[in-house]
Amino acid sequence: MVPSIGRQRIRSTTAREQRVAIGNRKTQLADLAALFKDPDAILKERMDKLVNNFKADNPDFVADYFKNRIIIDPATTSTKIKGIVTDKATEKTIKGATVTANGIAGTGGAGTPDPGGVTVSAKTSAKGTYTLKPLPPGDYDITVTAPGYTDVTEPDIHATLGTNNHLDVDMEGI
Repeated sequence: MVPSIGRQRIRSTTAREQRVAIGNRKTQLADLAALFKDPDAILKERMDKLVNNFKADNPDFVADYFKNRIIIDPATTSTKIKGIVTDKATEKTIKGATVTANGIAGTGGAGTPDPGGVTVSAKTSAKGTYTLKPLPPGDYDITVTAPGYTDVTEPDIHATLGTNNHLDVDMEGI
């Protein structure tokens, strides 16, 4: 018997219905990709060539144009800082170091949360890698600590919305 709430009936989703839903989602994503293909081709073939004509006279404009042409979907792409922590003398990776990002107030972009007061920490893996996520876009002071090493602080590291921002850190032994 299927349970009911008031006049609405609740029914369980079958495996077949789930497969159909997944198939429909894949079809819709493929349709969206096809819709974006033509406008993107116009941008690449026409606008990019036109903008390149300004390269000699206005290189900042050209750089900003290509930087802003990248479409980022903040709902599906997290902002993160990742990298490797190594011993400066031996160039070996450091396992178990603590990497902390402290957000700097007032540095977030328009329409995004301010990173002020945000603190995110991570430990380095056996390979010395770390990932700090999720982060609101903005500037951070990154501090790295590890037993037997001098603490390292990298000030004003910018985390761009929806990208993998990279920061490798070298530490000196005490």
